[in-house]
Amino acid sequence: MQFTMADLQAMRAGLLPPDSVQSLDDCLAAVERLGFLWAFTPAPGYLPALFTALKTESDGQRWEWVWGWKDRLAAERLAFYGKVVRGKPTLVSREWLPLFYALTGNTGDLEDDLLHLRESGRVPEQAVKVVHYLQEYGPTGTRTLQAKLTDGTKESKVGLNQALFYLDNAMLIVKSGAEGGNSIANIWDLFTNFWPDAVDAGSAIPTREAAERLLLRFFTLTPVIQEKGLDELFPWGEAWQKKQIAHLREAGDLVSCKLEGKPAVAWRAAVEAFRS
Repeated sequence: MQFTMADLQAMRAGLLPPDSVQSLDDCLAAVERLGFLWAFTPAPGYLPALFTALKTESDGQRWEWVWGWKDRLAAERLAFYGKVVRGKPTLVSREWLPLFYALTGNTGDLEDDLLHLRESGRVPEQAVKVVHYLQEYGPTGTRTLQAKLTDGTKESKVGLNQALFYLDNAMLIVKSGAEGGNSIANIWDLFTNFWPDAVDAGSAIPTREAAERLLLRFFTLTPVIQEKGLDELFPWGEAWQKKQIAHLREAGDLVSCKLEGKPAVAWRAAVEAFRS
């Protein structure tokens, strides 16, 4: 089977149509309908992305809209914002957030989760200080964390930024707002405090089940994808991801094909619907 990008666009034409988003409410409705999507620019053959759906001809307006919307959606707990699909900024609905949390392997017990990450070498030591500071003082901005947890040198600030990155990626902390209206200066909170329902629900979902359900949803949104695009699709649970993809291949749900002449896989149900 051979597919082009035009074929892929046709398969998912109704998911996120052009000119269908021009307000915060439209944006939220798209996130809740799809479950998760990229917040900004698209990449060929991957998730639907907001930029191509915005009803404007101005790139400046696109950036202004989405940059503001993702901050409001996150701050008001209407949707989660993070780099959880292929390392690109992603908006996730409240319904689907527990599955992403489940895939991290977190238990909801911060000390146990921190210990696990430290033993695996996945977070810098300064990350522990960040978590304990947030536990004691509550939501705190990046500038305050720099003042309280670094000595002001470039090296220590870089270390703090690395700690924030790893903790954010591990869903132990979360961006909960912005300092002084500056969306680059984040306010951080503990994930367990900010999204308690997602923690409770996600902690009860087996990792294998989370991987299976997220992959099925991903292939609904992206029916054909090049083989290399499956590498590190989600930032956690790569072993489970590979097992689930192998299972879907064995079951015949995923079939080998080519996209723009390169090795790819296709979701059989979407292909059959497209050809009928």
